[in-house]
Amino acid sequence: MYACFTGTLRKYTVTFVKASADGGGTLQTINNVNYGTTITAASSYTGATPTTTKGSATDYPFEGWEPASATVQGNTTFTAKFGAPFEAAEITDSWDIILANIANGVDAYNVGDYKPLDLGTEGVVNMQIVGKNTSPLASGSGTATYDWLSMELLATNHRMNRSRSGSSGNYTEGTGTIGGWEKCEMRSYLKETIKPLIPATVRNAIKEVTKYSKIFDTTGTAVNDVSSTEDVWIPSMREIFGGTSYETQGPVYDGVFTDAASRIKSKVGASSASFWWCRSASASINFIGVGSSGDSNSFGAHNSYPLALGFSI
Repeated sequence: MYACFTGTLRKYTVTFVKASADGGGTLQTINNVNYGTTITAASSYTGATPTTTKGSATDYPFEGWEPASATVQGNTTFTAKFGAPFEAAEITDSWDIILANIANGVDAYNVGDYKPLDLGTEGVVNMQIVGKNTSPLASGSGTATYDWLSMELLATNHRMNRSRSGSSGNYTEGTGTIGGWEKCEMRSYLKETIKPLIPATVRNAIKEVTKYSKIFDTTGTAVNDVSSTEDVWIPSMREIFGGTSYETQGPVYDGVFTDAASRIKSKVGASSASFWWCRSASASINFIGVGSSGDSNSFGAHNSYPLALGFSI
């Protein structure tokens, strides 16, 4: 009780932690550190390199500690810092080099990187890497190296389907959202009209992957996680917004789509944002999509709105 008069040094605990958003938890503890000791986090921490639960160490690299150093005057905490998922950068390699790198197993590009692609009448769009090794190949032999999604919307609006028809409990597939994405007019439009616009070298490299979608069946009942084999596609609700209320399987492109602002898209050359379609059904008559402010919205399948082109290589 007389420590302050006898010269006994006060001792404290130094703790290295991860924030709750990165998975939380204590990484290392140093006990009995003397009052007034200056701790440099980088040299004092001796544990494994921290990682975040948000994603891979490539997309979310460890960048040090906050604070970087501190003079101990009480129990002291250092919190791990992680980098942003990506910095969007244009790929300077040609598509031929990109495809050669992929074929040779050379991982030269990051989530967020983009490359212009000329789609003729639909405009020149920037195809952005939104996922790495996230979409399973339909062949069952692994995953596609990169998932790509256009940063801009294509020039032509298109409906998802004609309006729902049939009677209650016996709706017609291929109308509204009945039968879902696989029975959807938009899917056929992508394959028959948009895919041929992709330059042949890129088009021939596109892989068939397994995708998941929420649909409604002929009774008007919602069915989650219906799988289909896709080459060109538009994204699902889960892929863009995360969560499990629509699909519980498939990737989440949260390296790119981090908030509402990051989901806003506009047509090539347009100054204003547009609603754009996703392939997930929200009701027997409505598909979900992304609003002009980056929020989720749903509209009748018969409405014509823009789309963002996706494919996997």
